[in-house]
Amino acid sequence: MCSRPCRPNRLDASQRRAAERAVGEFIAAQSTALDLPGPHLNLAVLYENQGRHALAEEHYRTALRLDPDFTPARLNLARLLNELGRNPDAEHVLRDGIARVPDEGELHYSLGLLLGEEERLPEAAAALGRAADLMPARARVRYNEALALQRLGRRADAEAAFVKAQNTDPEDPDVAYALAVLYAQQSDWSRARDAAARLAALSPGNPQVQELIDRIRRRSP
Repeated sequence: MCSRPCRPNRLDASQRRAAERAVGEFIAAQSTALDLPGPHLNLAVLYENQGRHALAEEHYRTALRLDPDFTPARLNLARLLNELGRNPDAEHVLRDGIARVPDEGELHYSLGLLLGEEERLPEAAAALGRAADLMPARARVRYNEALALQRLGRRADAEAAFVKAQNTDPEDPDVAYALAVLYAQQSDWSRARDAAARLAALSPGNPQVQELIDRIRRRSP
């Protein structure tokens, strides 16, 4: 079965028949247990990959009717709605999930990214901060919170969040880059040089990184 929509013009006749047979067998297998949310999730993913968005949405929503706390279906539905340009619907789906399962970090994270996409930065920073608190091992979540805080002009809070992200994942060059930029913007050249040195070790040969490092070295007293 194709993980993305199968393109008939790329398959010969026998391959098309085999693909159609595999899809049919998959649908039949899932259809034996449609009183459970999992098979609806599986069918929704299949139909979404085929570009059959209405059917995908129907099965995601059916999965949630069967189990309103089934986070995988809720996250996938919100993502699908976002991709279809229906952000108010996606936000409703996520907020409904958070109301039901307030400690589910993935829901807060998805909501924060959605709000950030809509430039609702104070709300985005709050949602991302909550997500980062609930998923402290996920450095990328804290990094995204820091970016939102930085865009809000809350540089001290952004720095603290970037540092937490770096302590969680010291090998992430994006965090080192963000800290180097932040310190340079504050004319804190000592810490900018330290961040640039870490960045150089993490991203050797990257022209954009080298440009930033050179700029910091030129401006450093």
